[in-house]
Amino acid sequence: MIELMTAVAIIAMLVAIALPAYRDYVVRTRVSEALSLSETYKMAVSENIVNGANPDDPAACASTEELEVVASNVASMNCSHGEIIIVTTAPAGSLTLKLTPSRNIATTSWSCTLQSGKEAFVPRFCRN
Repeated sequence: MIELMTAVAIIAMLVAIALPAYRDYVVRTRVSEALSLSETYKMAVSENIVNGANPDDPAACASTEELEVVASNVASMNCSHGEIIIVTTAPAGSLTLKLTPSRNIATTSWSCTLQSGKEAFVPRFCRN
């Protein structure tokens, strides 16, 4: 009987450790999906910057109004002055991420910052 109780206690401890880690992993996966869905916005903004718009100009967001993101993990995705703001749903951690473009010699690079939410849920390149 003691062996059975010991085995149950060990399994309970393993579950207590594994479940929160699994939940965090699922949320991080959903956040990664939201970031990958921003690629269409990033492509449109990058094209506008290549065509002469400044990265912080409202013209950098031209043609993003027609883009629609349909995903269960994204509450909203908007472009303002070249910056893309992503708001995730509660199952994806209720995060707000900001993607900011910067123009290099021939390319547009992007930086990601966490505006609100739990830092553990975002990829390393978005952590402040």
